Amino acid sequence: MKKHLKELKKQEKENRRKIGLPQEEESVLSDGEAIPQDLLKDKEALSPILEDENPQASLVDNFTWKDWFKISSFYIYGVVYMGARVLANVQSSLLIFYLQNVLGIAKGQTVVPIEFAIIPLIIYISSSITSSSLKPFYQKYGRKKVFVLGSVLSVTAAVVLMILNEHTKNVIYGLAIIIGASQSICLNTGISMISEVVGVRGKNAAFVFGSYSTLEKFANGIILYAIMNVRDVSTDENETYIRVCTSIIPAIAAVVACFFVLIGKASDYDSGDLVTEGANDDSEKIN
Repeated sequence: MKKHLKELKKQEKENRRKIGLPQEEESVLSDGEAIPQDLLKDKEALSPILEDENPQASLVDNFTWKDWFKISSFYIYGVVYMGARVLANVQSSLLIFYLQNVLGIAKGQTVVPIEFAIIPLIIYISSSITSSSLKPFYQKYGRKKVFVLGSVLSVTAAVVLMILNEHTKNVIYGLAIIIGASQSICLNTGISMISEVVGVRGKNAAFVFGSYSTLEKFANGIILYAIMNVRDVSTDENETYIRVCTSIIPAIAAVVACFFVLIGKASDYDSGDLVTEGANDDSEKIN
C-alpha cells in the first residue's frame, strides 16, 4: 500500500510540473511518507492506513454515546461523583438547621447571628485552599489515597458533629476547616478521575458529565425532599434527627464513593501520558 502511495505521489508531482500547477501540501505518516491529497479525500481508501498508524483511531472515531453504557467505568465513576456531590450538598444544606437547632447558636436572638455567615465562609475558604493544593498530593501519594483521606476526614467530621452540643459549640469553627477540606478533596478528586475515564473520547464528554450532573441532582433532590418531609428540621424538637441527617448521611455517601474509587481502574497518579480504561480494557466490549 505504501509503495503504491509513493508511486501515485511521484506521478502527481510530475503531472503538476508539466502543466505548471503548484504542488499541494502533503499529509505525512509517522514514517515520513506523504499521502496524496486526492487520496486524503477518499476516507474509505485511507482508513486502513490510518488504522495501521494509530490502532485506537478507529475505535475513538466510531465511539458513540450509546457505547458508554457498555463500559463499567461509566457506572463506577458515576457513583463516585454522585457520592461526592451528596456529601457536599446535603451537609451544606442542613448545616444552618444544625447550627440553630442542635448547637443553639440562634437561641434567644431576634436577628440572624453572624455565625450563620462565618462558618459557611470558613468552609468555603478551606475548600478553595485545598482545591489549589491537591496536585502535589496526587503526584506524591496518588489520587486513590487522597480520596481515601477525604473520606476519612468526612467520617471524622461526622463523628464530631454527632457529639457536639451547646457547651462545645465553639469547636464548630475548627471543624468547619475539616468539612471544607473533605468536601473539596472528594469532589475534585472524583472529577479528576472522571476526566481521565473520558480521556480520548472528548467528543462524548458532554454526555458523560451531563448524565452525571442529572443523576446527582435527582439524587440530592430526592434525599433532601425525604429529609425535609420525614420530620421538621426547623425546630429543636427534632434535634437528634437533624444531628443524624447532617452527619451520618454525608459520611455514608463518602464511604460508598471511596469504595468505588478503590475498585475503579483509573490511573492512580497524574501524568502526561494517561490512557483511559475505555481505550484499552473495554475496547473488546465496544467492538
